[in-house]
Amino acid sequence: MKILVVGGGGREHTLVWKLSQNEKVEKIYCAPGNGGIGTLAENVAIKATITLPVIAAFLLSVGMAVDANVIIFERIKEEMRAGKTLRVAVDSGFKKAFSTIFDSNITTLLAAVILIAFGTGQVRGFAVTLTIGILASMFTAITFTRFMLVNLVSSNLIRNNKFYGA
Repeated sequence: MKILVVGGGGREHTLVWKLSQNEKVEKIYCAPGNGGIGTLAENVAIKATITLPVIAAFLLSVGMAVDANVIIFERIKEEMRAGKTLRVAVDSGFKKAFSTIFDSNITTLLAAVILIAFGTGQVRGFAVTLTIGILASMFTAITFTRFMLVNLVSSNLIRNNKFYGA
């Protein structure tokens, strides 16, 4: 075993990893994220160092992204139970879910901004990672998920309402 040293927050943190005999021990620069591979790539570009608070923010961002999609699909199911057609249910479900998703994300962003302003070191790293994750997950939940569902419904590839949760 070799010790892999990962810098962060002005202090050095050590992690024990099993490495093969040919690999060198060096600093690892990894990116925090939001539940998407794209955010990981974006943060690699800024060479963010991975620490436990960054991992926590990443997991929180993933959880909020999942929550946003659950809210959207529950609203769609409610609309379908009310007897609306699939296209109308998707549009109405997104409209009804938007305010809930927006409120929860803005509240979290407000807390993250306060942590960035008044926090130091790893707290600030947590807040920056959380901010990136929340912005990316909010964008993907509102735009990408809607785009995919509207196109799926319009294409009539899956006509059975049970696939949409009804």
